[in-house]
Amino acid sequence: MTPQSTMDAPSPFTRIMVAVDSTPASAAALRYMRQFVHEGATVRVVSVAENPRTLVPLGG
Repeated sequence: MTPQSTMDAPSPFTRIMVAVDSTPASAAALRYMRQFVHEGATVRVVSVAENPRTLVPLGG
């Protein structure tokens, strides 16, 4: 028989995706997310370029 505390324990996240930008709220979200990351978890950090031409300029 499994103890009740083991049955109620949440399973750890195995995949986490977090979107980031340059705002303080984004930095706070990353700090919050750290408590959910465990060994073996995959973390993907994604971002959207506000002006993609600054990253990949097109020719004239």
